[in-house]
Amino acid sequence: MVASRGFEADAFPASDGSLILVFYANERCVEIAIAQDGGMNVCVEEGEGADFQEIKEIPNALLADAVEEINLLDQH
Repeated sequence: MVASRGFEADAFPASDGSLILVFYANERCVEIAIAQDGGMNVCVEEGEGADFQEIKEIPNALLADAVEEINLLDQH
């Protein structure tokens, strides 16, 4: 799904055992933090490097929330 759309993506392990997935399109990114217990937080940011602004945060997100935000990257 994501690779076929041309988004860049990274995955990072966090020190608390969670996994951070980041999907990029232009200057916007969707960061998905997946906890060991399966809980998920989604954050949408816009900007470059350390100069970014948080656009939206979805705590306790559902998979559908993450997919929707990734799909919205097409619009930016």
